[in-house]
Amino acid sequence: MEQIEDLAPSFPDIDMGLGTLYGQVNRMGLAHFYLGRYYLSRSNWEVAVFHYRKARPLLGDSPQKLDELDRGLKAISVEIKKEPIDDGA
Repeated sequence: MEQIEDLAPSFPDIDMGLGTLYGQVNRMGLAHFYLGRYYLSRSNWEVAVFHYRKARPLLGDSPQKLDELDRGLKAISVEIKKEPIDDGA
């Protein structure tokens, strides 16, 4: 799976698979990172933020992943501001 990680932007299910596999081998930082990336690709902001927040303290040894995580959170922030507010009317 790691060898096809570069294809994940085109095939988000790879991120789901990586997240699941890393979770099964108790590498929770990477598990949450990839699950966050998967849900980001699916525009499920709430779940993506949950996983990214869980991943952050566990990815201290991976500045590249932390940078990508920060870019993902920034993108989510922009998308949330674009969404119309449901005022119940």
